[in-house]
Amino acid sequence: MKIKKLISIFVVSALVVTAMPAASSAAEIEGDYIENEVNFIYTQTAENEEDFCGEENISQDLASCGVISLKELPMDCVYDTAVKRNDDGTFTKTTVFNAVTEDDTPDALRKLERLNSVELAEPNYTLEEDTFTMPREITNSTSYYRNYTKWWFENVVHIPEAWQEFETFGEGVVVAEIDSGVFVNNVEIDENIWEDAAGHRGYNADSNTYECVPATGHGGNVAGIIAAEIGSNANLIGVAPKSKIMPIKVSRNANSISIDAMVAAINYAMSNGADIITMSLGTTGNSTLLENACNEAYRSGIILTASASNNAKDLAQQKSYPSCYNSVIGVMALDNDGQTLCNFSNYDSTGQLVHFALPGRTILGLPRTEGSTTGLTGMSGTSQATPILAGLAALYKSVYPDHTPAEFIYALENSSTRTCVTNPEVVTNTQYTYKVPDAVSLLSYGNTQPSVTPYAGTTTVIDEDTGFIYGLEENYYSIDDYVSVLDGSYEFIPTENGNGTGSTLRVYCLDGNVYRDYHIVIFGDTDGDALCDARDYALCEFAADSGPVPDCVRFAADVDFDDSVTADDSGIISRCGVFTDFVSQIR
Repeated sequence: MKIKKLISIFVVSALVVTAMPAASSAAEIEGDYIENEVNFIYTQTAENEEDFCGEENISQDLASCGVISLKELPMDCVYDTAVKRNDDGTFTKTTVFNAVTEDDTPDALRKLERLNSVELAEPNYTLEEDTFTMPREITNSTSYYRNYTKWWFENVVHIPEAWQEFETFGEGVVVAEIDSGVFVNNVEIDENIWEDAAGHRGYNADSNTYECVPATGHGGNVAGIIAAEIGSNANLIGVAPKSKIMPIKVSRNANSISIDAMVAAINYAMSNGADIITMSLGTTGNSTLLENACNEAYRSGIILTASASNNAKDLAQQKSYPSCYNSVIGVMALDNDGQTLCNFSNYDSTGQLVHFALPGRTILGLPRTEGSTTGLTGMSGTSQATPILAGLAALYKSVYPDHTPAEFIYALENSSTRTCVTNPEVVTNTQYTYKVPDAVSLLSYGNTQPSVTPYAGTTTVIDEDTGFIYGLEENYYSIDDYVSVLDGSYEFIPTENGNGTGSTLRVYCLDGNVYRDYHIVIFGDTDGDALCDARDYALCEFAADSGPVPDCVRFAADVDFDDSVTADDSGIISRCGVFTDFVSQIR
């Protein structure tokens, strides 16, 4: 199959209603792609549901664009592909297609994007396995484990310590491995292979079958890093050795992987309950279809990891996808010194694209043959660093099953205190620093309690005993100007009169559970409007007469700060109403 380098500019239609002319914008497309193939989104409109055309008729409709044949891509989890009834009584149906064309790819794209029915058209980009070395059989695995694996497994990432402290091996977590396939019956992993309801042990997204025989040794190596079983081989054990691997094969043949298979694979993982998707693959082709698939998987609650590629280049200058998408956690390769990136690993000079590095030099994985129990594979690359992070994500999800991908990333960012720098062979004039995740710190951080802290330069006081927050200015604009919430989230619940006394700052733990409520106090403000005025006088007098009021209101009514509410306090508040007195918010 011919692969061609595309560096051209063409117009991609914006997502618009098909009855309207397509809005266009110029975009530079660069990357390897399969010649005479394109992927596109096609929307039909019909008077009746039964009038929608099948693939054969659509092919005829698109013949002027050079389309020879079509293959519908399963994308129902990514796009709304159901038939929709419009306000005018017509119906629309959106389908994502891969097409074989007689025209070369740039010409086919230019023709397709002129059609109102085509919302997006792009090349069928190809991806590569992000391994720097071919699979190498490790015959003396005992010596290798002792000299290499044991070092990073125990001393860098602290995996056994995390197993023991948190009593988890990744139970109950499904990791979708999008790769070249896995020998699902190999004794090192057969008990950890996921099955669907019909007993299928994986999926082939390229052929739409359930055949997962590896096209290369890459997929098995990656699977073993994540979930190799306990006890089968003393020198091979996965990071999450009781998690389940959902093998999704995307290789047409050795190292031939395309976007149409990738998006079908992500859709399959979404529809079959994957908790994590890991992709040790990369391309310089920026595919909107792939990005949208990743984004929708993230929004559905799936953690996505991907390799940063092995070109020893700055990702700010040449991005690698999917690792550089916002919804995906990109991973660089840490060298055996534990301090620098491998000399093949890509890096990021901006600190915005990829943040994490994990060991990537000759990492052990499954044997190259289905029946082997001794000849483990050793491979190097960001491909091998990425499944270590996927395994850490599996441990995390096992302990905190309700945490979202955002919460996992937050914990990963804030718990990773160990760092490494760029390789001096690659970057000679400066150093860029990256985080090295630690299993114990990561799992500990997931249970971290939030803290509420006043900003320096304000008079804000947070009384942890009473839960009162005071020292804010009257008629203040936003609580965000006075306090910050660390290691958690919050919502502000005002009173019916405003954001004054009695308003609630509800703080949540990382797992989404309520940590505690804090209550706002504005001294002299008893009706909750954040002002001390004549309207507060009556409630203050009521409190002075021992009337039942909330504790925060009673505290706010004590404007002379003598720890009691009396007529003196109501007198001060009444004078505030006519601007002859003033209540200090500094107690």
